[in-house]
Amino acid sequence: MKLAISVCEGRVSNVFDFAQKAMVVELREATESDRVEVVVSGQGPARMARLRQLGVDTLICGAISRPLASAASVFGIRLLPYVTGSLDEVIEAYRKGFKCGEFPIKYRARIGKSKLKIFKDSMSNFLHLFKKIFD
Repeated sequence: MKLAISVCEGRVSNVFDFAQKAMVVELREATESDRVEVVVSGQGPARMARLRQLGVDTLICGAISRPLASAASVFGIRLLPYVTGSLDEVIEAYRKGFKCGEFPIKYRARIGKSKLKIFKDSMSNFLHLFKKIFD
């Protein structure tokens, strides 16, 4: 099994769409047998085609656009998005079978009255930032 992780400075890249490199890790029986850093060039589906040519079947990344996520599906690459952390931590978690997932969050209407004063509070924040910029 080959796993690709989009990387930037030893960590999972924030957005796969702009990542320039990926770490391709070959796992055999839950142990790492090989690790190679590759350049992920091209735009859109060409990025996924490159990973597929390398034999990658799973991609771990930060955020990813819908078109690239769809391309991953078309090329048969399993996608594990919205992951963050150092490269070694993420590989170790994957090897151990840790799961990542999305959890629904229920929202409700605000109870009580807002304490914000839109004009006064925004002006004080603006002035504070203005002073920080020019001091």
